[in-house]
Amino acid sequence: VVMTGSTHKAGGMLVSIVGFAILREKGLLLPNVNEGLQWLVMYPFTMWGSIASDLDHHWDSCPQKDYPSRLVNMALHITKPVKKSLDKTLTDSQKKHNVIYKVADTLNASHRSWQTHSDLTLFLMLYLLWSVFSGKIVGFGAVDTTIATLVLTGICLGIIAHFILDSITPEGIWMIGLVILNKILKLFNPRINLPQKLHLVPYKKFFATGGKWEQLIQKVLKIATWVALIWFFYVLASPFLEVIPYQITFY
Repeated sequence: VVMTGSTHKAGGMLVSIVGFAILREKGLLLPNVNEGLQWLVMYPFTMWGSIASDLDHHWDSCPQKDYPSRLVNMALHITKPVKKSLDKTLTDSQKKHNVIYKVADTLNASHRSWQTHSDLTLFLMLYLLWSVFSGKIVGFGAVDTTIATLVLTGICLGIIAHFILDSITPEGIWMIGLVILNKILKLFNPRINLPQKLHLVPYKKFFATGGKWEQLIQKVLKIATWVALIWFFYVLASPFLEVIPYQITFY
């Protein structure tokens, strides 16, 4: 019910170009900085961001094995030792009323948990990007701000790519606003059960991981990426293309 790492990387490649095109069209690229270089900086971070959400896996199953990914993975499971220790000493009944256990369990990420697969994740990253871009974070010079903006833009584009692909799986992604609203409404009526995830396909065998659905998605991504690449290289080359005027003279 999930997309594989190769599909997410293909989505990251496409979104790196589509995102660049949208930013360019809306005039949101950094001024006085070569457009091609901006994409070149964003690209590796878009690719990393496209799989970063799956760093909530156990480390052996993580799609990326580098030091930054390891740090993210450790941060996502920082309360795991506390949870494991309490699992050995508390009964199921005690766990329901133990505040420390509840906090440790809530903060300990599992695959597709709210920390990595929710609208909250994306909103926090976008807020961080806005804070850097608008100069809200002190201590950054002009060059620092430029580089940090491009890096964070790339990561945000990658996360968006990941979420789009995960939203077309049966498991979907968490919508934290709906989760909170559902809990509030249940205080007044326990029967209320709002949908708390965004998933655009049903739980059917056709949509299983590695099945025909994912193969179709990969083909669509491949075709779309080639089209995007043709456009991208044309845009980069167009300033250097000289149109040589010619005249036809009849004698």
